[in-house]
Amino acid sequence: MAIAVGLQAGFGTSMRADLAAIASYGFTVVRQDLFAVDPASVPALVAECVGAPVVPLFLIGGGQIAQPDGSARLEPEELAAMTMTVVHAARAAGLSTYALEIGNEPDLAHPDYAERPVDFAEAVRACTVAARDAGFAGTVISGGIANLNTRGFRYLARMIASGLLPADVTIGFHRYPEAGRGPLAPHQWFTSRDDEWQTLRRIVAGRPVTCTEFGYHTADVLDDQGVARSVLWDLAFYDARGVDLAVVYQLNDGPGSTWMDRYGMRRVDGTWKPVADAIRATYGTRPPLPGGPMFGLSIDPLTDETVLTGSVFKEFVDVGDGCVALKRADGTFVSQVPNVYGRFEHRDQAGPYETFGGGPGVGVKTSWTRPHELPPDKIFSYFCVQLPNV
Repeated sequence: MAIAVGLQAGFGTSMRADLAAIASYGFTVVRQDLFAVDPASVPALVAECVGAPVVPLFLIGGGQIAQPDGSARLEPEELAAMTMTVVHAARAAGLSTYALEIGNEPDLAHPDYAERPVDFAEAVRACTVAARDAGFAGTVISGGIANLNTRGFRYLARMIASGLLPADVTIGFHRYPEAGRGPLAPHQWFTSRDDEWQTLRRIVAGRPVTCTEFGYHTADVLDDQGVARSVLWDLAFYDARGVDLAVVYQLNDGPGSTWMDRYGMRRVDGTWKPVADAIRATYGTRPPLPGGPMFGLSIDPLTDETVLTGSVFKEFVDVGDGCVALKRADGTFVSQVPNVYGRFEHRDQAGPYETFGGGPGVGVKTSWTRPHELPPDKIFSYFCVQLPNV
């Protein structure tokens, strides 16, 4: 079980009071639409995530990717400036672990993006360049297409065919059922959920993908238990296919009774629904394993002064997951940092191997690095220890 479970929790206002509760239900990532209300509040919204028990995924230009009055789209250079605002705010606050998503559902956004996927690809490119130039080495995700249907796939195919998307951009997608159906029903013109998935994989041609929104509501067909089963089904489906993160929509119910108001993990009276309990039971914090830090965690971005040690478990070998602890130069450790960076890429290390106890094949010293995020000379050594699957 490798997938990180995220939650759409922020719409341009503070999440501070909810972060501990969100983490207690097994969510390790929170998605925040930073500019949805007041751009002047962005530094404070970023700063409140320092030391939080969850990793923020900051959405740039969410909603309709448009000006507040909807009259015009946010141009690529405007989105790039917003991106730099976030990176600079994170640096000023001391926030080192976060991810960025550029735009939201571009195929349903302002018409000047919805009808021009190449323009949106240029916006993602401009924002990625701006983030890298500002020193951000983390994950950048293209705004998720609104659904895994023919409209979304046509749009995404034209984006990728433009050749504008940088190689280190992760492709975002959303997936919602039509007409409130459960998880097994495919979209029109597809024979199964796996048929949808294989279409997505063919279009992205090997790029990593991340689900930045999915969910089920209780407005008509599904009850609370049906939503819980459906959300768990989707999480297992994506986990089995190597998706590193899936973000559930959303934290709170709205005041009305329409479908838009019934996606929440939490009711309007503040009580949590069975779907939240199911996520906590399935994806909540696991106990420490002997001989290493906790499973399924990642590391803070490193400086030249840091030294890495850690453990890689048998499940890492089986499915490409692992956990590490970060040891600072002063000997202190940072661990239990949720992984939003995706899978690790193996790089053979020249020189002697070190072995330490445990039998043949245990303790081989190797190197791992996050793909596309760090320069080639940044290669980190880990002590690999094979332990039973959890």
